[in-house]
Amino acid sequence: MDMKDLIVRNAVSADRFHIIALYDDVIEMTDGESTSPLWVKGLHPSEEDIDEAIAQKTMFVGTLDDKIVAVLIANDDAATGYENVPWSFDASPEEVAVIHLFAVSPELQHGGIGTQFIQEVFRLLQVDAGLKGVRLDTLESNVPALHFYTKLGMNYLGVCTLKYHDPRVTRFHMFDLLF
Repeated sequence: MDMKDLIVRNAVSADRFHIIALYDDVIEMTDGESTSPLWVKGLHPSEEDIDEAIAQKTMFVGTLDDKIVAVLIANDDAATGYENVPWSFDASPEEVAVIHLFAVSPELQHGGIGTQFIQEVFRLLQVDAGLKGVRLDTLESNVPALHFYTKLGMNYLGVCTLKYHDPRVTRFHMFDLLF
């Protein structure tokens, strides 16, 4: 597959099964690893979260040859604690997207698909949605993500405490990017 053929678009309901399968593949690949996102099949990401993001047009997919190879959610849903992060630029919650549940098919990781996908999502958020920038967090233990987002040119803002539904983790690397 040629990365030039990557198509980035909003997910539609017909993508649901393939999105769940991609997340399940990532969960299986990372289960027990120190860099695991701590996702749990059927619970996080939940089918309800996926359905809601598709309905709200906040879920993006990257496809190669009509196969979903990358996925993420970009919305305004920030965890408790985002208000305490020393962001590199001022913006109201409506002016930025928060990136969630970014995943790339395991067989295509480390080949540039993730970079191409997320850069195109950022372009769509800027051009089509008129947003100022993006913000995101990743588990403190997820060193590969730390390197990935830094390599993308995102601003690293340190480790902060956030409150999500999963009490196992509270410490996250924080990033933002002004478009």
